[in-house]
Parts: sequence; C-alpha cells; structure tokens
Amino acid sequence: MMMTDRMLNQLHEHMERFRSRQTKEKLLIIFQGFDETFLTTLPYKKLVSAPLNQSIQALAQAKANLLPEVFQVIGNPDPSIYWATYEEYITLGKETILPLYFDLLFLRNNLFDKMYPCCYQIENDKLMRQYLETNEYLSDEEMPEGIHNVLEYYGEIRTIDGKLFISYTELPQNVVDFFIMEGEDVLIDQQSVYQECFLELSEDEEPFLSFLVKLTSGQLHQKKIVITYSGDLELFPHAYKKRLRVIQSLYRDQVQIVLTTKKLDAKPVPEERYLEILKKYWGYDSFRKLKMYRDVNETDKKKETIEISQGQIIDDLVQQAERAYQGQSYQDIFVTSPTGAGKSIMFQIPAIYLAQQYGLMTIVISPLIGLMTDQVQGLHNKNIDISATINSNLTPVEKQEIIEKIKAGQISILYISPETLLSRSDISDLIGERQIGLFVIDEAHIVTTWGKAFRSDYWYLGAYLQKLRKELPFPVATFTATAIYGGLEDMYAETRDSLGLIHPISYFGYIKRENIQIRIQQKEMSETKFKEYLDIKYKVLLFRLNRFLERREKTLVYFPMVRLIHEFLNFARSYGSKELVSHLCYYYGSLSKEKKNTHYLRFKNNESLIMLATKAFGMGIDIPDIRNVYHFAPTGNVCDYVQEIGRAARHLDKGYAYFDFLSKDFVHVKRLHGISTLRKQQLVQVVRKILNLAQDSKGQMQRNLLVSSDEFRYIFESSRNLDQVEDVDNKLKTALLIIEKDFKAKLNYSPIIARPRSLFTKEYFQVEPDVETELMQKYGRYFSRVSDYKGKSIIVCNLKELWQDYHPTMSFAQFKYFFHTKDPCLEFDFLHEIHPILFIDFSLSTRESTFLKEFGTILRAFNIVLGKFAQSGKYFTIEQFTQRLAHSLGKQMHKDKYYCENIATVFLTSAEAFERLNKKYANFYRSFLRMDEDRKRFTVNSNFSSFTEWLEIETQKILRQKGWSTRQLDHYEIYLSKKDRQKTEKSFLLFGLLEAMGLLVYSVIGGDNPEIYIRINSFYQLKRVVDNPDGYHNIVLSNVYERHRTSVDLLTHLFQKEVSTEVFWELIEDYFLGASLENILKKLDAIA
Repeated sequence: MMMTDRMLNQLHEHMERFRSRQTKEKLLIIFQGFDETFLTTLPYKKLVSAPLNQSIQALAQAKANLLPEVFQVIGNPDPSIYWATYEEYITLGKETILPLYFDLLFLRNNLFDKMYPCCYQIENDKLMRQYLETNEYLSDEEMPEGIHNVLEYYGEIRTIDGKLFISYTELPQNVVDFFIMEGEDVLIDQQSVYQECFLELSEDEEPFLSFLVKLTSGQLHQKKIVITYSGDLELFPHAYKKRLRVIQSLYRDQVQIVLTTKKLDAKPVPEERYLEILKKYWGYDSFRKLKMYRDVNETDKKKETIEISQGQIIDDLVQQAERAYQGQSYQDIFVTSPTGAGKSIMFQIPAIYLAQQYGLMTIVISPLIGLMTDQVQGLHNKNIDISATINSNLTPVEKQEIIEKIKAGQISILYISPETLLSRSDISDLIGERQIGLFVIDEAHIVTTWGKAFRSDYWYLGAYLQKLRKELPFPVATFTATAIYGGLEDMYAETRDSLGLIHPISYFGYIKRENIQIRIQQKEMSETKFKEYLDIKYKVLLFRLNRFLERREKTLVYFPMVRLIHEFLNFARSYGSKELVSHLCYYYGSLSKEKKNTHYLRFKNNESLIMLATKAFGMGIDIPDIRNVYHFAPTGNVCDYVQEIGRAARHLDKGYAYFDFLSKDFVHVKRLHGISTLRKQQLVQVVRKILNLAQDSKGQMQRNLLVSSDEFRYIFESSRNLDQVEDVDNKLKTALLIIEKDFKAKLNYSPIIARPRSLFTKEYFQVEPDVETELMQKYGRYFSRVSDYKGKSIIVCNLKELWQDYHPTMSFAQFKYFFHTKDPCLEFDFLHEIHPILFIDFSLSTRESTFLKEFGTILRAFNIVLGKFAQSGKYFTIEQFTQRLAHSLGKQMHKDKYYCENIATVFLTSAEAFERLNKKYANFYRSFLRMDEDRKRFTVNSNFSSFTEWLEIETQKILRQKGWSTRQLDHYEIYLSKKDRQKTEKSFLLFGLLEAMGLLVYSVIGGDNPEIYIRINSFYQLKRVVDNPDGYHNIVLSNVYERHRTSVDLLTHLFQKEVSTEVFWELIEDYFLGASLENILKKLDAIA
C-alpha cells in the first residue's frame, strides 16, 4: 500500500508539471508497462469501459464497441482527465482521432526497460510463447489461433517466476519516465570470480526481471543484493544503471544493492590429478605460469597482473563440468591467452580427464578444417586416440564411422565447425545418448568479427546452446588469443552475450609481447599515381627482404590482397636475385590445399626463409622461429595487426615487427572494408525482399517463410579480388542477424526471426516421360509430377521420406551426397535417368504490357546515362549515376532518389558479375566496365550495350518462350538445369535486376544452399523501414563502421608518429583494456 501511495504522489507531480503545457481541454494519460494493481487505484476516469482482466485478444476484437465510447467522451464539453492503457491506445487507432481531441501524456514504468509486466491475460499464452520462441518452421496454418491479434501489440512474451512479461511491437515517441526522482547511488565493491553473487548483468535481462518480480511481490528475503558486472556499465543494455538507482531509492528499506566487479585470484588447485595426464601424453612435469590481469574493471589498477597456473584454468573447467554433471549450479569460463601460451592443452586435459572419470563427451567448435585436423592429429601423435573431427573433407562413410565410434564410447573429443553442428537439429544424431561434459569454442573472437571474416553461424551458436542446455546441463568454455575488453569494441561482452555465457569465470591474458620489437618508419612520398605508389612499396620490400636474407632470418610478410602477392612475385623475379626468389613461398585462402601445405612445410622447415601471405596465414599456424613479421600494408583492424605481429618470436628471445608506412597504405584496408561490409541500402533491400516473398498469390501476407539465399543474390555483390570465396548464404545470414540485433536493441524484440535450417528436403528433376511412368509405378509415394517442359516431365522428389524409408542408418546429408553422385550403394536403378533442375517461380508486379513499358523506360534511361559516361571517358561515382537516373526516371516514372540509387548499385554489380562470367566462358571478351582502386569510381566504354542488349533479349525470352508453364495471369515458372552453371548464374543476374527495378518478385526452390526459416512478427516495423529508408538507422551497422574508423585512426597515428616499442605496447594495452581513441591519442601527443 505504501508503494502505491508513493506512486500516486509521483503521478500528482507529473500532472503539476504537465498542466503548464496543456493546450486542449481534455487530457489523456496513457500508461505503459504498469500492472493491474496500480491501475485500479488511479483517481481519474477511464477512457473506455474495457476491463483490465480480459484477454488481449478480447480487447483487439472490442474496437468497434469502444470507439463510440470515445466519441461520447469527445462530445462531452466538460474538461476532464482520462486514462487508458497503451494497449487500449493501440486498439483505438493510435494517431488517428485521439491527438485531435486530447493532450496526450505517455507515462512508462521505468523500473523496466523494454520488457514490461502485462496487465492483460493472453489466451493460450503457453502456445503463444512456444511459437515466438521456436526456431522450427511452422506454416501459417499451424500457428496458434489468435496469434495475429497478439502480434498487433506484443513482439515477445515471457513468463518469469509466474508473472507475464511482454515487449511492445512499437513504442511511443514522446514518452515520460514515471519515476522522476534522481535515485540513490548503489554501493560499488569488488569480489573474487569464485564468490557467489545474486546475479550478473548481461544482455540477457531475464535474471534481472526475476529479481524485480521477487522484490516487488515481497518474495525477496535478503537485505544485501550482490550484483556483478564486467565492462563499462554506461554501455550496458537495458538501462541497468538508471534502474538500479530507482530501485535503490524506492526500496531502500527492503534492500541494499551492491554492485561488484570481479577480480581474479590465484587459488590452491589439486594439480596432481591433471599432472598425470600432462606427464603421460605431453611429457611435462609442471604447468606453465600465465600472466593475467587481476581486475580489468578497476579503473586505477586495471593493468595490475597476477600469475596463474594453467592448472587453475584446467581445474575450473573440470570443476564446473562436475557440478553440471551432478545437477548443481555451474559457471562458464572465458579465457584470453596469447598464442603460444598452451591454449589447447587447457581444454584438452579436462576433456581427457572427464572422459576417463565419467565417460563424458567434449565438443570443440573450431573455425578451420586445417586447425581441427592438426589438433586431432597432434593428439593422435601423443597416443590420445579418443579424438576425431567431422568436416566437409571427409566422405559420408568416414563421417558415419566416427559417429558410430562416438556412440560406442570410443571417441570422446569431437572437433566440429559451427556450420556442421547447426545443420543437426538433434544433437543425438552426432553423439547418440552420450552426455556432454564440456563444450569448447576455440577462436571465439570470430563471434565479434563483423565484416570480411565474420561467420554468422558463430552467432547462431548462442540460440542453439541455449536450447540444448535447457535439457542437457554442461559448461561452455571459450578460448581466444585476441579480445578487446570494454569500450566501443567490447569483444568480451559481445562473446558473453551472444553465446549466453552463465556468470563466466574470466581470465584476461597479458597483452604486451615485450620480446617483439617494433620497427616503424614513415616514408615521404609526394602525390603519385597508385601504380607509382606500388612500385615504391615493392622496391622498399625488396630491399628489406635482401637484408633479412643476408642475416638468414625467417620472415613472414603480410599483404592485404592476393593480387599484391602475385605482383610482388613478378617484381622480385624481374629485379631480385635468384637466391631471393628461391626463398619465396606464398600462402592465401583460395590457394589449393596441396600448394598451401607444400609452401607451409617449406617455410616451417627453413627450405624457404620468406613467406608472402594474406591473413589466411593465421589461425592454426604454429611456427616457433619466425624472426621478422613485415607488413606490406595493414590487412585489417588493430586486433588483426597485433595478432599478426604476434606470430614472431614464439620460441625466440626476440623478434621484430617491421612496417614502412606510406600515406596510401590504408587504401587497401578501406577497400576491403567497403567490399566486405554490408551497407544500409542492402539491409533495406533484404527487408523489401522479405515483404515481397511474404505476399502470396492472393495478396495475403504469410508470416512463416522458407527462403533460399539465391533469392537475395542480387543484393550482395561479390569481388574476385578478395582472398576468400564470398558466400552469399553467409552474407544473407549476416544481414538478417544485423537487422535482428538492431531491432532487439531498440524494441527488445525483432520483427523478423531468421534461423538456418538443414538441407532442402524436396528437389526437382527432369525426366523422359517413359522413365516417369516406371518411376511412379515403383516409387510413386516419393515422386510427384509438376509439369511438362520441352517435351519432358518435371517431377519433385521428397528426398527426406525416401531416405527415411530406404536408408535410415545414413545421415540425411550422406544420403543426399550419394543420391546426387549416383552412388550404386543406394541401389536405385533410376539415378542416371533423372537430372536435377532449379525451379524459379516469379510474378510480375503489374500486367505484362505495363511491365514491358516500364522495363523499356528504365532500360532507355540506363542506355542514355551510360552512353554519356562512355562518351566522356571519365570516371563517375554511384552518386553521379544515381542523380542522372533520377533526373530521367523521376520525370517519366516518378521514381525517387532511393529507388534510383538502388537500381544503379545493382546494375553495376550485376554488370561486373556479367563480365566475370563472360571472361570465364569465352575465349575473347572485350570488357566495358572498370573501377578505380577503392571501387568508388567507375568508367565504361561503348561495349556496355552488350549488357543492356542481353537484358532486353533475355527479358523478352522469359515472357515469350514456349514450353514454360503459366499457372495464372502474370505468374510464371521456369526450370534451369543445374549442370548449365553459366546460364543459371546469368538467370540470377537477370531476375535480381528485374526485382531491383520493382518489376517482378522471384523465389527459388531446389538450390544448393540450405534453407533459412524466417518468421515475421511485425509487418508494421518492416514496412516502416521500406517506406522510409532514409529514416532507417541500424545501430549495429553504425557500430561496425565506427569500429573500423577508430581502428584505422589509431593505426594511422601510431605509424605516423613512428612510435617506439615501449610506446606501441603501452598504447595497444590501453586500447585492448577499453580506453577510448580520444584518450589514447591524448596520451600519444603527451608522449610525443
């Protein structure tokens, strides 16, 4: 009661403040996030008679009855104050009649952030929650009854300690925090990582909401509440700091909140039980001591270090695994430790111990096949035969043999990629009934590496683990050599939150590599052309390598791009000595496996003393005697640079990091960032495509979609100049993640949820009619006829059912592999008679006649604009291309700038891909498109018409060619043979460009990429993005760009100042411990 009185006094203060701003006779107070207990005590009139104890579905259906009540209030001339819930405001139509007749005061319960207690019931709330939480595909027909009404109001539903919580699908703009007192500061303290706490603050708000439920309902029976955190509290999500001050003020008589950081302590460890394993397999008598930071949260002492034995980390892993195995509460473990510190041994020994003592499985997630293979081979060389890896280099038979050994208990350490793990919806497919003791994520920094090296499936691991750990308790341990702690690029917090780590025991390894000397020299260079700049760089590098070779020093040279390696090799062959050339070897991602291995061994065994490499020569490379690491130019961000120079002097007393800096050196990394990083425009296009796919042939919007990345291919350009094959599937999943994370940060829910699924279960084939007849007689249950095409039959096969009935002992992936390679082991006599095809379904956005007219108008605009560019012979930018298209199309078709920018971008990237395909398949081809070094300016010649003419001809073909079936007006189907790769690729270019023009919508069935399941929770939020692309701001994407800018700025200043070894490591340590760029540069200026 006392709390209610305090809240009513608070409301009175709001009213006093608002009266001076009131302009209308009537005031409507809209309450957001308050429960029924408080709302029933309000001293004002309720706007409508809808009861608070009804269901939200009933409220949604009562709109027609409530509107007359509102008009009755409006017609009453007496000035008065009314109130409504935010749900009632949404029901009545939000910004329609209410703002015309009422001053609106939105009050939100700021004890909460974006998840609020729900004052309404939700019919079938358990089914609704299950639907919103599931990652499994459901058709719209399988959705719970009434879900559409619920999704008009709520984006997320949770039950926490018996209380219903929701997040709203949209939030009001001018909302006022209800609790307006300043609040009281909470106590700040320190405690050991091993001490228990009430909760730890993280991106997962549920433990905090549980605390609030207990506190507000009187269920909390302890006065002192210890809450731990790691990082900068100001940067945490969910406004924890502000809310804690409000809580402390409101409930000061009930609780005393103590915020603590976690410090690392050395502890006595029963090392003898692990030393036996160490001695037996590794031959060492004792564990190595590692230098760790004691408390990276302590502002004044964050650089204070402590020595920790490897044995302590090993014991932590074992203890937490044992606690989970025994059904007790447990913690996860986070470890950063420099390369060469014995990282692998710290999870391999616990894995062996847990297998020996309890028969438990350890699963190790690793990003590279080579790294997994080396780790397993290394264990086998030590006579540890309980480890194996499953990866794409193995045959299906080999994979199945390993799975059988796991189930039989013969293998207890499994190395696997995240992609392979996520393709198994059921973990028992891999491990049978074995119990997981430990789950290790190696090279965990990949979770936070947005951009070129980003692996979207590392992010999806979090949701997978969360689901898995609801049934199978086990600790997760993450290991990485590189992690920034705190600040803008807080890799620790991102890793913890994305993987859902539970109260992690955290070890932050010492950053400085004091045995690596920094040798930076800035070279003066007048403004020169890019080719002249490269000539200077090659001459300087050749000079350096000659000096290193004279001293017989093993040297690793990093290049940002493969092309530069080959150009330098040619330069060295022309101007270098025979001895120098004989010592050059090279390594990059797209190099063949055989050449990689040959060059790696030559370098490792000192047959070649100089390795020219991209950043692919990184993870898993263990060469102890590299004396020098030289950078031709930076390859990435600060983390990349520190990791790469850290390859020097693993087992040497001293090593050197050389860099001869020229002003144009960052052109390469800026270009790489531009190519590999997504742009806002692409995110908007993805949202637009999802909305297009969601609309069925009857104009109805479907909430549940199964899509292929092929349908989004035109949105993501690729480049032949990158070191790795750019995966459209990975780019799409990354884009979907960025969209999802941005909305979750803003609204606490996402209007789309996207999850990768396993391989397509249905595929399309072309067969002769007589083969079809025989096939249907024998296997009619699995095949069905779709249509005719050019005198042949198109059939669809349900591969999953065929697999389950005929070869259930194989994995589905194994069965598909044998099916497509026509392996006789399947004993199907029809395999050589069926031919796989791709099925493209497309609908015109208008009538065919209008389609052709608009297409002709757009194509003419392209021809006119490009013709003028070709005539001038000058470079032009996307912006200039856009402006000229807008000038032409704006008059004829009323197209806005955003539309023109979109089609200009897609046109140029499609043209580049068109040229690449023509060069690949033609003996002679004259290029028409060129780009400058940073890919921001373009030039064309008159041969561009070969592309526009191809567009015109192929577009006519898809509408006119006989034999293609038409299901209904302006709706078409097309079948492409998977064998004709060039035609398939060009068809995707055509359909992508036509969809970018807004002329059609296409979907793909039977592609080679796995399906992606997309669930749409809110059409409204997606339409807002598409309708106002200029107003769409994605905070995740902005953060990626800001990180890149910060990284380039820091490296530029370090190189320009030619900093000493001591200053370099001092400032790098500051950066890795979360210092801002501004503070680092101030310190650098003071030192200089």
